[in-house]
This record gives sequence, C-alpha cells and structure tokens, in this order.
Amino acid sequence: AADASEADSILVPLVGLQMPVARLELAGARIVRADTVEAPAEALHSEGMRRSSWEPQFLAVADAGDGPEGTAAALRTLRELVTLLRLFKEGGVGLGPHAFAPTGEGRWRRIATGAAAPRLAVYKLVEAETGELRDFANAVAGRPYPRGELAWAIARFEMGCERPTATEALSDHLLSLRALLDEDGALSAALGVRVAALCAEPGEREDAKRRVERAFALERRVMSGEVVERSSEEIEGALGTATWVEEALRSILRDAVRGSLGTSVGEAADEAMVASGLEAGEGSAQQMGETSEWEMPLPDGA
Repeated sequence: AADASEADSILVPLVGLQMPVARLELAGARIVRADTVEAPAEALHSEGMRRSSWEPQFLAVADAGDGPEGTAAALRTLRELVTLLRLFKEGGVGLGPHAFAPTGEGRWRRIATGAAAPRLAVYKLVEAETGELRDFANAVAGRPYPRGELAWAIARFEMGCERPTATEALSDHLLSLRALLDEDGALSAALGVRVAALCAEPGEREDAKRRVERAFALERRVMSGEVVERSSEEIEGALGTATWVEEALRSILRDAVRGSLGTSVGEAADEAMVASGLEAGEGSAQQMGETSEWEMPLPDGA
C-alpha cells in the first residue's frame, strides 16, 4: 500500500471524521490516521477540524499522476470520497481547505481545495460500519459515474450537507428529490407517494407520504418569511421533518449510485408502487395514494 509521504500522493485533512481504525481503503482512495504517516505539521492542527486536540486527525489520500492534470485528478478522487461518506450516513464531514503534496526532503506543496465547510457536527464511524462503508465503496466503484438528474441531485444533496442545520438544508434536499422523482412516469404519481415507495416499508408508506407533504408545507412557510422557530416544540418538529427528508433522500441516492434502482429513479418508484399494490390485492387509497395519482394513460382513440 502506498504511503502518504510518497511523491505521487496528495493528502488532505478530513474535517469531522472519527473512527476506531488507523487505515481504511476505499476504492481509489484511503483514509489514514495522521500519526501513522509522514505529513506536514499544518495538516495536523486541530483548529477547524471539529476535533479536540487529543483526538486523532485523519487524512484522505489519493495517488496523483504527473503535472497539474494528475493533481486535479487526485483532488477529484478525494472529493468523490467525501461524497461517498456523506451518502453512507449522516454527520458533518468534508475536506480541509488545503491539500498537501510532498516535494522531497521533508517539504510540502500546499494546494487550495476550494472545499466548503461541512455542517457543524462530527462524522463518527464505529468499527462495524467501516466494513459496510468499504462494501458500499466497492459497489459504487464498479458503476458508471452519475450523470444527468442523478449527478445534479447528488450535488444538491451535498449543498444541503454543508448547511448549518438540516432545517436550513430542506430546500436543497427537496430540490434533489424533485430532480429524481418529479417526472412524467407511467403512473404520474405524486412526489410524496414515490418517495414513500422507495424509502418506506408498505405499512409505513402513508406516514412517509405525509412527512413529505409536511416538508413542502414547512418549506413554503420558510419561503414566505414566516418565522417557524416560535417554540421549542415547533423547532423540534421542523428539525425532525427536515432530518427525515435528508435521510430519505440519502437512502434513495445510495441505492441509485450502486445501481439498485435501474436507469430511472422515478420508474423504479412507480414499479415499487405497482408491486406493493399487487401484493396487497390492488391496495387501498391509503396505501397507494389518491385515485388521480394512479390513473394510467389511455391509448389514443380509446
């Protein structure tokens, strides 16, 4: 395995990460505890890293080819690593403001990453999750790079992950869901029904649909300038709604990037609704949404 001190590697301090292992290989990149490799003193500072001075610093490392193109490719790999971490689970994680490339004789070249600061929270992996994360990374590594609506939805999801709270990220995450699911599918299903079909068990889909509806109502209130935070109960309710939407979106995106939802997320949602309806003997309005959401288009002349 390549060491972070080799001349063809780029390393970046990771903000917010805590984990119990010293090294984790993740399909093209690796995470190493800073005290196990040679690294510049600047990469070991705790300021701005969301950790106490006695907690270990972790570095994201990627191999770099020759010239500016090699450096750019390595930084792109490390940005994709952060995307992978954010899709895997909740928490505030991101790249530090500077990457470092060894130039020989203990010297380092500093490179601006342009990375936005992540949410004010830690990103804690327990030992069992490190294996699950590795499996997820391997599954994604064999897939084509996301394009079109999926790529846009992931980018918008990450913008939300960089907002101070899930409530402030709500519009980003609803926009991401719209990009994935608000399309003309065979069933013209409402967005909430499609989200529920993909991220909730059949018996929980009506509740999931109502949660999405509450999220849109909350967004409209915020957009109108209404102050939502009037009481601790209202703050807690808004945060709970926004957190649920974020996790539902994370689940859908995670399945999409590893290929579990085929080429169209919207079509996968419609197929899941059809399947659940057949299993329930066509289902009920409560299970499957309003009648208008389930009308099939008739052929011309029918």
